[in-house]
Amino acid sequence: MWRVMTGVICLGVYGFLTGCGGEMETSDRDIQVINETDLVAVIEAGKAVLLDVRSPGQFAEGHIPGAINLQRQHMRANDPRLTAKKMVVVYSSIDLDALTKGATKRLIELRYNNVYAFRGGVDVWKGSGRTLVTGKTEPGRAESKG
Repeated sequence: MWRVMTGVICLGVYGFLTGCGGEMETSDRDIQVINETDLVAVIEAGKAVLLDVRSPGQFAEGHIPGAINLQRQHMRANDPRLTAKKMVVVYSSIDLDALTKGATKRLIELRYNNVYAFRGGVDVWKGSGRTLVTGKTEPGRAESKG
């Protein structure tokens, strides 16, 4: 009996120390950042899922073309929308705000690979004269706005 309990305790300690069996802790240092020029390149190459983490209302008012809207509290491991491309790029309204950082760290904790935060968000995208899309995420129902 003592050996079984010792084995279970050892496995628990090992799992805690190695991060097995639980979520990992992340910090701002774990966040990889992508700038606007590189973001445009990965969008054009079709390599990134764009993830707008603002509220549905803010998303409907204007988002980067091709983005999906998903808030941090709704993020789950192995979401097919997020594994469809080589990388996930997270953004919100402004440069690396709490929403962007929190969502990026959550995806890292959920073990998504190649997660980046867009340095600038919608404000930089729009400020450089790029098009925003208004409306919901359903194809064919969105309108462009400059």
